[in-house]
Amino acid sequence: MMLRSPRISESIMVDRKIILRQMWLAQAGYFLAIAMIIYAKIMDFLHLPWWVMAVIVAFNYVAQVVFYRMVHTGFSLRFDDPGLTVLQIGFSVTLHMPIIYFMDYQMRGMMLLVMAFPLLFANANLSYRQSLSLATYCSVLYLVIIATLRLRHPDRVVLAQEVVSAAVFIGFSFWLGVFGGYSHALRTRLRRQNKTLLHANQQLLESQSQVFDTAHRAGMADVAAEVLHEVGNALNHVNISGHVIGDGIKNLKIQPLIKTASLMGDHQQLQHLLKDSEQADRIAKMLNLLSESLAADQTKLSKEVSAFYGQIERVRGIVESQNQRTFAPQSLEVIELDTFIATQFKDQIELIRNSNVAFEFDLKSASFVAVQRYKFQRVILNLLVDTLHSFELLPRQIPRDLQITSHREESDVFLILRRSGLAQSDETIPKLFAQKHVSKSGALEGLHYCGNAIREMSGDIVVQPLEGGGLVFKIRLPTIPRSQKAKGD
Repeated sequence: MMLRSPRISESIMVDRKIILRQMWLAQAGYFLAIAMIIYAKIMDFLHLPWWVMAVIVAFNYVAQVVFYRMVHTGFSLRFDDPGLTVLQIGFSVTLHMPIIYFMDYQMRGMMLLVMAFPLLFANANLSYRQSLSLATYCSVLYLVIIATLRLRHPDRVVLAQEVVSAAVFIGFSFWLGVFGGYSHALRTRLRRQNKTLLHANQQLLESQSQVFDTAHRAGMADVAAEVLHEVGNALNHVNISGHVIGDGIKNLKIQPLIKTASLMGDHQQLQHLLKDSEQADRIAKMLNLLSESLAADQTKLSKEVSAFYGQIERVRGIVESQNQRTFAPQSLEVIELDTFIATQFKDQIELIRNSNVAFEFDLKSASFVAVQRYKFQRVILNLLVDTLHSFELLPRQIPRDLQITSHREESDVFLILRRSGLAQSDETIPKLFAQKHVSKSGALEGLHYCGNAIREMSGDIVVQPLEGGGLVFKIRLPTIPRSQKAKGD
């Protein structure tokens, strides 16, 4: 069942829709052929019972319905020719040639031109080999019909007209084969150029990332130089304050105080000093002067200690402010997630179509998120390239299905990428985000970058195996309220 969002999906065509449209164009040729057959029967140019005609036509359209279902369900993607063009045309021509056998020569030429009409829409999808093989098959089958008529019913063959009709039909068929092969070669070249462009785009994003990282490192070097300069100035002040404090401590006038305390500690000396009024006055004056000096030194040292702690706080403030600048979010931009994702995949839709991938969208989050645009773009591109590489490694019988969905849960939005594939072991899943893990093609650095980039945007990415084979990648990002988004605008 195909899931689609009318707002997003209608602008991006799925590969199967192109194939189905070409099938309906081919059906116009079949309807015209049926009209010609009915006209020939009414005009008595066709010598075949009605019921036989009805059985042949009904059998042909039953087969067309089967082909249609195979394309619509994606089953045809298991084959080299996902549109089943060769099978459809070959089967239809094989059924209609017996009807041509029973026609008179007046109608055979017109019927051949009608039969060539589906080839006009079919050959654009076929290679040179397929186109020329189909033209050869149709031509040989028609020549067999004419040769059989010549042997069994020579009266119904006008040789000159049959030669002209056969020459026109064969020439037109081979011209269509060459034209279709050339068109297919151009599409193949375009597909390769698209792949080259995709890889070049990825390399450009990687180079852009390296430029940003280099600029960031250069900026951090400037910041580090600025921090060292400011810290150096602060440490000079700390050093000066430390020397002043040390000198102040060394020059404290405590020796007189020690001597006085020593004299006063001796009781006999203390009594003698107290009896001598002159010496007592001298001691009192000395203590007063000493106390004043110590008080001044205390004030001076207190100021220096305060300055010392102030410079230490300055150093701490410098380091803290630079840490905030270093770990602050970088270049965040508010985007509408669904529109951004649709635009990214729309740019690569031709490459996806040419890879025979059944591509489906269901984007319904309608949410705004804050991301680093170039990094988020690189994450999406890495996931797409990794998916296409994984599809190239799949066996032909496994369908190549890619589904992109989004939804919102409370304050978070989830972007989910589901892709078909082989069953994954429990040991393989954790290695996908390892730094040295790369795809088998060697074209990617793995998903390690994706995990780091999403975490820088305050989100996370997880990968889980799908039942029956394949992987699902879930990216979670915090949403931005519309009111906050409006203020940011």
